[in-house]
Amino acid sequence: MSVVLEFNDGWFVDHLVSINKDFEKTDSVCRTDRNFPDNEVNKIERQGCRNGNKLVSDERRTLKYECNPNLFAIWQPFMMDSQFDKTMERQNSESSCTLGNKRENKRKRKRRHSPSLEEVVVFEEHKRICCKLTAALNQLKKLTFSREYDSAASVFDNNLAARQAASVYGCGDVFVRRCQETLGEYDDISQPVRLDELSSDEAICNRLIENPCEISVRRTLMGHDFLISPRSRFLISDLSSLEPLLIDHTLYDCVVIDPPWENKSVKRKKKYNMLSERDLLNLPIRHLCSQNALVLFWVTNKQRQQKFVTEQLFPAWNIRYLTKWYWLKVTKTLQPVCKLDSDELTKRPYECLLLGCKSSQSNSIALNIPHEQVIISVPCSIHSRKPPLNEILQKYLVPEAKCLELFARSLLPKWTSWGNEVLALQHIDFFKQCAEQLQESRETCL
Repeated sequence: MSVVLEFNDGWFVDHLVSINKDFEKTDSVCRTDRNFPDNEVNKIERQGCRNGNKLVSDERRTLKYECNPNLFAIWQPFMMDSQFDKTMERQNSESSCTLGNKRENKRKRKRRHSPSLEEVVVFEEHKRICCKLTAALNQLKKLTFSREYDSAASVFDNNLAARQAASVYGCGDVFVRRCQETLGEYDDISQPVRLDELSSDEAICNRLIENPCEISVRRTLMGHDFLISPRSRFLISDLSSLEPLLIDHTLYDCVVIDPPWENKSVKRKKKYNMLSERDLLNLPIRHLCSQNALVLFWVTNKQRQQKFVTEQLFPAWNIRYLTKWYWLKVTKTLQPVCKLDSDELTKRPYECLLLGCKSSQSNSIALNIPHEQVIISVPCSIHSRKPPLNEILQKYLVPEAKCLELFARSLLPKWTSWGNEVLALQHIDFFKQCAEQLQESRETCL
């Protein structure tokens, strides 16, 4: 269970447990009677009978994979490297000085300008949120169940292991570039393509692909190895190629949206492509939502963005705004990853999730969604990876609800995921093989 603890104000979630649960049993390759190329992966993982170049095998190699735990090894609050170096220098200097000759370093104070009315409103809202998050965190600490969350880090290294784990390249931007492929090269996009019908070098962008297996699958796609979650579906495309998702005619009971908001820092560093407000307004949410759909929208802490979603975006999609939830990011010792009550408006240890529902008279979701809940978790060291919501949302959705994540970078069991980096965090480089079990197999030559 990824929801480790549920309390009055929210949930304590273990993201690492959620990931590992999906890959406790992983098939190396789904059964198929297609022609497979003789690449190294297939030579190692598929041992069967050959008739020409055709292979049929009922073999099931069950492998167990776990996500690299260092991705969540956040033991200390976040610091810039320069800030960390200064902190260590100050500590070393203080430890080498006696009380008699310790000198205080005078810091030049910045001049404070008179805050504008908008800044005052923003800061007052921030203080209100801080009080709520502090109360939720204190409540969790009282219910702490494991010594791991009470212990201090043995090494003060500015989360070096976590930052190193996040630097793994994976598949890079290969899918972002390949999304430019034309839809015309495929005969039929009206039906999802089964994962076990794809060869390892076959193009997969701009096609809705599904893993029908009840367990996860390891597959080689476009030269890279990925772990595909059980009964998951995904579409790798950009905004110009959403047709496979729309032609599928599936109406979703839950839609989670995590867009790449316009950001000065990202724009300056050119980390990824950003979307404008006009792009977001053009998303075909009306054609994807069921009658009683729940819509969840990740936003930054900028009031302007939140107002845009609640006052323009939701009404344009016929979505009624319900409430706001908060994701509080903490270290493994249950400290906020940066100062919670800081006066700085740019650094916050929390993010906001806006919830809305389809505006229909029969929609009962609005009555069940709790107001201003808090999700507390140790964040992944990979930038902007959000905590899993599937277990939290189960109790508020209909049984066997159809769920969709837009702008996804990973997969969830039984969910459909769309984005131009939808397999980025499924790359085998972020996992390790833990054990191997060979089940009884039956092989047949044709």
